[in-house]
Amino acid sequence: ISIIFPFSLTLVSPFDYESEQSYRLTVQVRDLGENSLANFATIDIFIIDENDNSPQAFVTFVESLVNDSVISIHENTPIGHILAHVSISDQDAGLNGEMSYRIEHGHDLIGIRTIDQKSFLLTIERLIDRENNNLQSDNFTLIINDHGKPSKILRLEYKIIITDENDSPPLFNQSINCNIQINPSENKSIDNNQLLFQVHATDLDIGDNGLISYSILPPYNNSFVINTQGQVFNSEILNQSTYYHLRIMAIDHGKPSRLNSTHHCYISTSTTNIVDNSIENDTISLLNNSFVNDKQY
Repeated sequence: ISIIFPFSLTLVSPFDYESEQSYRLTVQVRDLGENSLANFATIDIFIIDENDNSPQAFVTFVESLVNDSVISIHENTPIGHILAHVSISDQDAGLNGEMSYRIEHGHDLIGIRTIDQKSFLLTIERLIDRENNNLQSDNFTLIINDHGKPSKILRLEYKIIITDENDSPPLFNQSINCNIQINPSENKSIDNNQLLFQVHATDLDIGDNGLISYSILPPYNNSFVINTQGQVFNSEILNQSTYYHLRIMAIDHGKPSRLNSTHHCYISTSTTNIVDNSIENDTISLLNNSFVNDKQY
C-alpha cells in the first residue's frame, strides 16, 4: 500500500483472505516546516472473505482402483462394507467454508456414513447379485458443495465394475427327455458308440465360473461316455432286457470351489417300460476337487 497526498490509500495488489485476514497500518503525517513536526495514526483493515475457493476432497480407497475412477466390487459384498474414507476441506470462512455432500445417480448401491463435518465413509448400501439384478456395472457421482453464494461444487465421478463370484451352479434343462426305452430286435444287441440322447446345462456365472464340463458318474462311467456338447453314447454293447440308471454331472470351473448339478437319466433295453419319470432329476452340490453331497437313488 502506498500513501498518495492528500492522505489517500491505494491498493497495489489484491487481498487474499486465506493468506491474511487483517492488516494494521501506521500512518505518519509530517509538516514541511523548519522544525518539522509529525503525528501518527493507526488504520486497521479487516478483509471480508469472498467465496473464491472450491471444496477439496482427499479420498482413500480400501482396495486399489482399476484406474483413477474405476472401482472393482465383488458381487455378494456384504452391506456396510467400507469402500473409502473421504476427508473434505474448504479454505474459505463462514458459510463459504461450510460444506454438504451427497451421492447422485447409480442404483442406490453406494451410501455415506458420516464421521464428522469434514470426513465420512463410502459404504455398500445393498447386497449385489450380479445374476439376479442383471447388474454388471454402475456409475455414481460424489458431490461436495459449499454454502457460499453462489455455491462452488466439486464433482467426483466413479464407475463401479461388478466382478463375478462363483455362486450359481450349472442347471440342467428339465425339458430335455433323457428317459428312453430302446427295443432292440429279438436276440440282437445294440452296437457301441451309438448316440442315445443329449443333455444341456447352463450357468449364469461368467468366465471360468460359467464354463461347464460333463461327466457320467459311477457305476456306468465305463459303459457310457458324454462329450462336451452333452451328447451321450454307449461305449459298450447294450444287451437286451437291461436297465441303466445314469447320473450325469455338470460341473463348472470356478475357483476356489466348483459347483455342480446332477441329472438322472434312465435307459431301458427291455420290452417292458420300467422308466420311472417321477424320480427327482436334479441335485446340487459343492465340489472341492471331489464329488460330495450327491443324492443317491
